[in-house]
Amino acid sequence: MTSDSDRADRGEHTLYDEKWEQFQDADTIELRFVGRSKQAQKRLNEFTLWALGQPELVDLRGKDVLEFGAGHGRLATEFPVFRSYVGAELSDNLARLGKARLERAGLSARAQMVACDCMDYDGPEAGFDVVCSLGLFAYVPDPEAVLRKMVYHLRPGGRLFIDVMNSSPVYNLIHRFRWWTGLTRVGTRLLFSVSDLHRLFGTVGLEDVRVVMREYPLLGALYADWDLDWPLTLRNRMARAPWLNMFGTVSFAFGTKPFNK
Repeated sequence: MTSDSDRADRGEHTLYDEKWEQFQDADTIELRFVGRSKQAQKRLNEFTLWALGQPELVDLRGKDVLEFGAGHGRLATEFPVFRSYVGAELSDNLARLGKARLERAGLSARAQMVACDCMDYDGPEAGFDVVCSLGLFAYVPDPEAVLRKMVYHLRPGGRLFIDVMNSSPVYNLIHRFRWWTGLTRVGTRLLFSVSDLHRLFGTVGLEDVRVVMREYPLLGALYADWDLDWPLTLRNRMARAPWLNMFGTVSFAFGTKPFNK
């Protein structure tokens, strides 16, 4: 796992808190897609969240779900099949926006947003069937501590998933180039290789660990902005070939809490 520790004092949450108004009419949470058409934002979510609709990886139907770093509640509005949902979000502004989105979607009776640091969330031990995070682990100062906190709230037999920036010989060079040129300017970027994720999930006691590549360069933008279907098909085929992991930029990691933990 690699990081840019000299930028640890410039948290991504600060940027999102400052720019929260841009998300009032946005379905996406990726800043680079804010301001695009609703169709492009919808297709971006289809591309980036596709794996979460695959029951062999995680099944949200009828489940109690906890999300850390929930943003404006995108997961809840994209997958409203849960029994209950709690989204913990550090930004007061985004949490408030997420609450309004849930209300507009008719989900407020079974979904809520909580404004807090994920490490301060005081929900029940073993209270959720699914505990997850999207976009958070690129920036947390102590990934293992956050993951242990997530496991604490997960029921035995429950499923945990996160997405991370992928570490590989190819992407690490691109990542450093982006820092050097100023193309990436905010936050501490943590990179996790597939072996990093297996080791980290094993350290906190998770089993049945699956790592699936979520993104490769340009494919998500082509699918969203150009209304092309082949990038999704290509991404899914590439994700089934482990030798192509070195070209991935973002991955999902899934794990199960065993009943004896």
